[in-house]
Amino acid sequence: MWEVMNTITSKNPERINGVYVIARLVHGGETYFVFNKQYRIPTKSWTLEFPGGIQEAGESPTDAGIRELKEETGFVATEVLLSSTGRQATMPSRLNDTARHVVAEIDGDSKLNSNPKQNLDDAEMTEVVLIKASELLPTIQSLEKELDIASNVYTFAIGYAMRNL
Repeated sequence: MWEVMNTITSKNPERINGVYVIARLVHGGETYFVFNKQYRIPTKSWTLEFPGGIQEAGESPTDAGIRELKEETGFVATEVLLSSTGRQATMPSRLNDTARHVVAEIDGDSKLNSNPKQNLDDAEMTEVVLIKASELLPTIQSLEKELDIASNVYTFAIGYAMRNL
């Protein structure tokens, strides 16, 4: 017997539940990736995740990602570099949840991003985590001792490290 959590609320097969933002911040000549440390009740743990959230009715995945990035981190995206298409299943063995990914650039030297302030929902417990791009995988491996790492974050870190193999 299989238990499946149903998270799809729209009958439109093109509709996704949410969006994740892979945000690259360039500040003072250094490149960082932007993550959220967030408490998750289902796992009773703090997790390291990409900023992201629910795509609202009438909103494009890109617009949802940029909005969520601003709400959760306070950063304003300077440019959208890439975005996935279709629907990415987040955990197809257990959920019918689907998402897309948006890759955004943040100019950390811009006045828009000089003093980022989160605008969180009441129930959100989230901290912004910046990780140097050059130290991404080792930092993730160190953080896994105290945090659960979202699978898409870990996969991204491994893929990013593989570019130098």
